[in-house]
Amino acid sequence: MNIDVDFLAKVELFRNIEKENIASMLQCLGSSTHTYRKNEILFMAGGVVPGVGIVLKGRLQIIQEDILGNKTIVGQLAAGEIFAETIVCAG
Repeated sequence: MNIDVDFLAKVELFRNIEKENIASMLQCLGSSTHTYRKNEILFMAGGVVPGVGIVLKGRLQIIQEDILGNKTIVGQLAAGEIFAETIVCAG
């Protein structure tokens, strides 16, 4: 896994952690990277969320869909932002 440690050092999750420790932490935690296509769904409400994520590049939208299929953008995340932490920590 090719990791931009300088980029990750600026992410809130790694604040106050020395750059030389970030790569070994990621390996120890079993981290991985994934590439998603535009409009691809990462996970849905009620589904299994495998872990906390960090947007490395691009943008991610959080969308809520009602019973009639109407979609509302609840939030947008940019590179460097963390997602799913609330869901993962809540169990």
